[in-house]
Amino acid sequence: MNPSVQYCPNPKCPDHGKVNAGNIGVPSRKEKRFICRTCGRTFAATYGPPLYRRHLDPQWIA
Repeated sequence: MNPSVQYCPNPKCPDHGKVNAGNIGVPSRKEKRFICRTCGRTFAATYGPPLYRRHLDPQWIA
């Protein structure tokens, strides 16, 4: 899990869409979740289509 390639998906966040802005952290590696330190929102590593809420291995989808 590399937070430097993630961005905040919250459209109301000032850092929305900014990759490698230094605002993304990892609160839970086990649950594969990220947190935006600017707005405080947490989101899954698979957030966004086509992997969001999928419980399959991403290799099966690709």
